[in-house]
Amino acid sequence: MAWTTPKTWAYKEIPTAANLNTHLRDNENFLYSAALQIPTIETLSDDKTLTDSDASVLILNPGGTDRKITLPAEGANNHPFTIVNVGTAAKLNVWDDGNNAKLVIWPFCVGYLIPDATSWWGYSTTVTKLVTGFGFFGGGGSYSNVIDYIILATITQNAVDVGDLTVARRELAGVRGSTYGFFGGGNTGALSNVIDYITKATAIQNAIDTGDLSVARYALGGVSGSTYGFFGGGNTGAFSDVIDYITLANTSQNASDVGDLSVARYSLGGVSGSTYGFFGGGVTGAGQEVIDYIALATTTQNAADTGDLTVARSGLAGVSGSIYGFFGGGGSYSNVIDYITLATITQNAVDVGDLTVARAGPGGVSGSSYGFFGGGTTGSESDVIDYIALATTTQNATDTGDLTVARSYPAGV
Repeated sequence: MAWTTPKTWAYKEIPTAANLNTHLRDNENFLYSAALQIPTIETLSDDKTLTDSDASVLILNPGGTDRKITLPAEGANNHPFTIVNVGTAAKLNVWDDGNNAKLVIWPFCVGYLIPDATSWWGYSTTVTKLVTGFGFFGGGGSYSNVIDYIILATITQNAVDVGDLTVARRELAGVRGSTYGFFGGGNTGALSNVIDYITKATAIQNAIDTGDLSVARYALGGVSGSTYGFFGGGNTGAFSDVIDYITLANTSQNASDVGDLSVARYSLGGVSGSTYGFFGGGVTGAGQEVIDYIALATTTQNAADTGDLTVARSGLAGVSGSIYGFFGGGGSYSNVIDYITLATITQNAVDVGDLTVARAGPGGVSGSSYGFFGGGTTGSESDVIDYIALATTTQNATDTGDLTVARSYPAGV
């Protein structure tokens, strides 16, 4: 059944059965059947020409290359199209059958194409709820301002450049809430107290300055609760034990001092559960195996010693699921991945398996199913992104793809 452009009725025109059936009954049946269609993602290997018999909602992945989408010839049987681009980098360029450009649909945007029997017109908007979320790697390397994103539900992909930090820097830390992600501190060649934020649902953006840490420092760690994010440790020119907090729903604020780590140190990793956050490893002149915990709902406290990593090391990254937290890499180019149970406050970490490439200084981002370790150094800068399954405690990481720029010590949110 095809869509028919609705009739324009004349004043006092008496409707016929044929007109009512065509313009009301049949069009309502068409819309009802279209609403019942459950669209699936189609990955394109070439350009695509649409027909009037195609579904009204199309979810398309360009497959890494810009694609041309040609609309049906204008006519009475045209129906509207809603076209969603779920690719990570390539565009969908929509043209009519006369080779006239009508619309560009960028990644994670939706285009609406409306017929009026003689022409097509369209508009596009950003999709904010289409995918399960983005993970962002920010900064790192030789004082980089680059922010990349990956799709947290996808295990084969390369990262895409989102935009820039407000200040280019390395050895910063990340915390994230339900709406915003925050990059704190870092090394610009000098100590940085800057906290930037990004919006987690947005794939094209530059970071915005939120405020300042209580103490300028680099090589700190980050853990996140539902309300607060905490930055712990770091290098101020000396080993720092400071823990700061920010409110994750607030985009204009300075961090406040919460209390102290059990051991002053820098270059540590963080993992987070629903109740506790854990700072693992670090360096005090030698690599540390210490894991501290804090309560994520409390803004006045000192950290307490939970137990130890399997291998003492600094420069590690953390990723977190609902049950387990994982510390990966670090030290003198380690491939070790350890896990802890996030609801337990007295424990030692257990060896899970190995990264694909032994390295120090990766960043970590976490989705609901997978955790990703991105970048690092093997003696030279790495662009590797590995993933692990967050519900599994015996596994080796698998290569997902690459960062846009090889670099060590980025932060993940």
